[in-house]
Amino acid sequence: PVDTLSRISIDGSELVQGELTQTIIISEDSTEVTIKVVAEDESEEYYTVVFQKYSANNELKSLEIEGIDDQDIIKTSDNTYTINIPLTMEELAIIATAKDSSAKVKIADFDYSETNVAKNNLLSDNLSSFTIIVKAENGEEKEYTITINRVADLTIKELYVDSVECF
Repeated sequence: PVDTLSRISIDGSELVQGELTQTIIISEDSTEVTIKVVAEDESEEYYTVVFQKYSANNELKSLEIEGIDDQDIIKTSDNTYTINIPLTMEELAIIATAKDSSAKVKIADFDYSETNVAKNNLLSDNLSSFTIIVKAENGEEKEYTITINRVADLTIKELYVDSVECF
C-alpha cells in the first residue's frame, strides 16, 4: 500500500507528497540516483538505484586457429582477416574472443556463445571464407570476414650438396 502522507525526493529534488516521477539523464556507463522517503513521523529512509548502460562493445579481441602460427593470421582491416593454412588441413579449430565479457560470439553457422568461443569447422575444398559476428550486450553486431588462403607446405626436410647432407 502507498502511504499518501509520505514525501519523496529523487536525486535531491524538492520533497513531494505521495508520488513523484522524474526523468533521469544517464550520461555515464553507470548512474546512481538517490531516493529519499520521509514518513509522516518525519523518519527518513534513503534508497540508491543504479542505472547501468548496456555495453556497445562488439570488438573482437583475438582470433586464434589451432595449429596455425600467429603470423599466418593477418588482420587486413578493422573487420577482415586472412589466414594462411596448409593444403593438407582438413579442419579449423577456431578460437574467437570478444573484448567485452558481456558480448557473445558467433562463428560461421554456429549459434552465439560466450565471449571466448572455440568451434571446429570442417573444411571443404570450396570454402574460401567464413564470418565471425560479435554481438554487444546492447544487441549491436559487428561482422568480421575471415578469408582462407590454402598454401602448399614447401618445407625443406633434407638438403644434400654433392651427396653431402647439409641438414
